[in-house]
Amino acid sequence: MRNVVDARSLVTSAAREAGLDHALTDRIFEGTPLDFPVIFTDRLPLGAGLLGMIGITLLGRVYLHSSMRSSSPEALLFLLRHEAEHVRQQRRDRILFYPRYILGWLRRFAMELSSASDAERRVRRAWHRAYRMIPAEQEAYGAEARARILLDGDRAPERS
Repeated sequence: MRNVVDARSLVTSAAREAGLDHALTDRIFEGTPLDFPVIFTDRLPLGAGLLGMIGITLLGRVYLHSSMRSSSPEALLFLLRHEAEHVRQQRRDRILFYPRYILGWLRRFAMELSSASDAERRVRRAWHRAYRMIPAEQEAYGAEARARILLDGDRAPERS
């Protein structure tokens, strides 16, 4: 697999490998763009990998940790759905996306940090909780959760 891949072809390939039909894949990615590059790298920009992240979206490009190449096709699809949501948000909000994202995180980080104890654990927990409370992240994790529900519903055994 090349280091830079078109998102649509990566989704198509992963969906085929997972045994998903086109209709389900279309429902999972409904409303999100797939016309962006996906870049596989051993080092995510901005040190995101050091923070435990495996993907990050910057300026309409999605960077995924190289380990995602060997992950399950479902895991790759869920991560792509999450990151495609960020591409959609960045296109929708344009120049306001990054200030809102950063200020939202800083505000929540300060609130979390003030309510925790034990210095190192406090910082790590506050960072993670603040990150998960950023409205853009909540929206992206919600999109990822809906994709999981769609896939689980498609794979659920039929009742007689």
